[in-house]
Amino acid sequence: MRFGVSWGFKTTRSNSLFQVKYRSSILVNIFKMIAADHSWLLQMARKYIWWLTPTEAVISPQRIIAQVMNIGDYADVQKMAVRLGDDSLRDAIAHAQAGQFNPKSWHYWHYRLGLAELGQVPELPSRRFA
Repeated sequence: MRFGVSWGFKTTRSNSLFQVKYRSSILVNIFKMIAADHSWLLQMARKYIWWLTPTEAVISPQRIIAQVMNIGDYADVQKMAVRLGDDSLRDAIAHAQAGQFNPKSWHYWHYRLGLAELGQVPELPSRRFA
């Protein structure tokens, strides 16, 4: 995850300089969450990002958020929604990477967050090869 991609940064190369563009709304809320309750984020990382250590997983809070949204139990999802707010969850859906959501969760969150009308859910993100 080079150039801070895991934190929601997107880098492009222009005139031999790197320009960093970031999604400020989700980052601000994530930093607030980390500052307010770092132990909760570690707990979610330990529970939902089992292939990494919690310390490694916390480096990518967006991955933790998406994983909780995708496979989280009801209590964890509710706690996350209260801590982050619906705007941050909308942003996580809007910037989801391929494979982060299964179809059931993808549809649920679009309806739950008011991002789609019945039968109008966009397709899941997919990888594109050149």
